[in-house]
Amino acid sequence: MGATPIAARPGRGRRGCWERRSGMGSEDRTGFTCVVTQRDGAAVLTVTGDLDMTSAPEFRRGLLQAMSRRTPPFIIADLREVGFCDSSGLGALISAANTAEAAGGRLVLSGVQSRLARLLKVTGLDKRFQFCDPPGGLLATLTRVHNAGTAVWN
Repeated sequence: MGATPIAARPGRGRRGCWERRSGMGSEDRTGFTCVVTQRDGAAVLTVTGDLDMTSAPEFRRGLLQAMSRRTPPFIIADLREVGFCDSSGLGALISAANTAEAAGGRLVLSGVQSRLARLLKVTGLDKRFQFCDPPGGLLATLTRVHNAGTAVWN
């Protein structure tokens, strides 16, 4: 899949925003990627790799891209391919949820693997986030809500 740089950032290697056939994305030197696509009225941020101190800035940029796609921002973070998350990653998730909610939207986590689920539970953040598996279930709900002209979250 070919990618063309949207904005050059000198000295940053392949880091940054990339336009792909399926949406917007970024990739850093550690192999961490995040790709933003639009599906059924929601921005889906698909994340691959470890969400840690090194990748958290790219993750934040990906979340900001996802939030800019729609007002209010309804974002599904597809975390199926995230094998590790540290406090920097948790901070990025909390910040994104706060930003989306301040704009009247919502960040929903999908595909959370057992290691990350355990971390969220131990820190009490499992009560902070809404979860959806698979992402298609929430997308169907979003479509019905969007067509009705209101945003309702359980």
